[in-house]
Amino acid sequence: MWFNMNWLRLNPAKTQIIWLRLKRQVEKVNIMATSVQTVDSAPDLGVVDSQLSMTTHVSAMCSVAYYQLQQLHPLISLLSCDAAKLLVQAFISTCLDYCNLLLYRINDNLYRRLQAIQDAAARLITNMRRCEHIMPVLQQQLH
Repeated sequence: MWFNMNWLRLNPAKTQIIWLRLKRQVEKVNIMATSVQTVDSAPDLGVVDSQLSMTTHVSAMCSVAYYQLQQLHPLISLLSCDAAKLLVQAFISTCLDYCNLLLYRINDNLYRRLQAIQDAAARLITNMRRCEHIMPVLQQQLH
């Protein structure tokens, strides 16, 4: 009714609704008798979430991060050590720090997945293999 009063219409091809309720409650709701699709997760300002658990968002972040690291891999050998560090640091800042307040108090499993991205980025800079432990190298860099 509000849409009609304000001369607005939903575009079913572009509109998604995420209903953060129990599944049985979603089935009871008739969304304006249109063909608007209900989805399990929807992006909002780059954050993809499902049921406010952040699992979907962390999975999307990991997918993008590992893809970006694969794209950076051939370039790292062509750069100086400082330039490589700067490039990977910029990558980490843009990928992991975006909306990081939403990740406050995530569960340990999600935290480990994000830590694995940082470890992979550090391995890329230090030219270490995946099976090698990164922590001794990181501790040495800090001192």
